[in-house]
Amino acid sequence: MQKILVEKNLKLNATWYVRLVSNYLPYRDTAADWRIKLRYIYADWQLKKICAAVAENQTHSSWEIFKDKCQQMHDEWQKRRAALDEKFICDVAKCVKCGMCEKICPVKNITRPQGSPVWNHNCVECLGCLHICPKKAIDFGEITKGRKRYINWNVKPKDLF
Repeated sequence: MQKILVEKNLKLNATWYVRLVSNYLPYRDTAADWRIKLRYIYADWQLKKICAAVAENQTHSSWEIFKDKCQQMHDEWQKRRAALDEKFICDVAKCVKCGMCEKICPVKNITRPQGSPVWNHNCVECLGCLHICPKKAIDFGEITKGRKRYINWNVKPKDLF
């Protein structure tokens, strides 16, 4: 981002951090519904404050706190990117070949030559395919089996396509 801003002779003068619901199932199960509701309420409150600050042209920086750690994590992630999707599995007995996984993939990494998903080693690890699968046929190795899937209550799968 900084490189793009410099090329355009622009400067970032405000950043905020808003904690949202984690959908990264390989680390932990999705939070309980009550915790998700609290996270929504708090995020909404934060976003209203941020909008007011932007409207008043205020400067703010939370990015510097995370910058080095984020860069380190991104560099490590980039090194293993080609192998990110090797853990995905599809239970073909559960798969109804609906194509939702293929449609949701932001980088077109999923194809379905026989109807069930095949990952093509260009994954960005968003886990959209896992969460949107209506039959929970997709897992990220054994660790996500049986874990609750997450789709924002305000978003219906039909709204995504």
